[in-house]
Amino acid sequence: TDDMVHQKIEHAISEKIIPILCVGETAEERKAGEAREVVKTQIAKAFSGIRLHDSDLVYVAYEPVWAIGTGDAAEIGDVLEMHEYIRTILGEVFSLLPEENLRVLYGGSVDGENAYQLMRESQVDGVLVGGASVKLNQFSKIVDASVDVLEAQQ
Repeated sequence: TDDMVHQKIEHAISEKIIPILCVGETAEERKAGEAREVVKTQIAKAFSGIRLHDSDLVYVAYEPVWAIGTGDAAEIGDVLEMHEYIRTILGEVFSLLPEENLRVLYGGSVDGENAYQLMRESQVDGVLVGGASVKLNQFSKIVDASVDVLEAQQ
């Protein structure tokens, strides 16, 4: 539940662990046009009352429920739109944190085929890899894509 997630975030932070909050909508919520509201509610409840120092990092992974383990990743335009929206919400929740401390990742059927496209976008600070992390050929492609993106940025 959102309350359980909030408690886990609080506990992780109290133990000096940087949590990664995963947020995302179901297929039904997306079809109903509720994706933004669902994500906003998840973030607001997870970080309710959380106080951070200006050097703390916040990680949120947009991981649409309908994409997890299905092989159907979100379209890049939808990812970028949601990441921008998440950054706006995080900026409101943590208005005193520098923008570079707010990191937004993408998870949800990340594989060797879409990793490069996702990671080359400035709105995507990284990927949260699930099932592909245990498939050597897929994971090596994701690592190679990461290297290619990092080298291109230098």
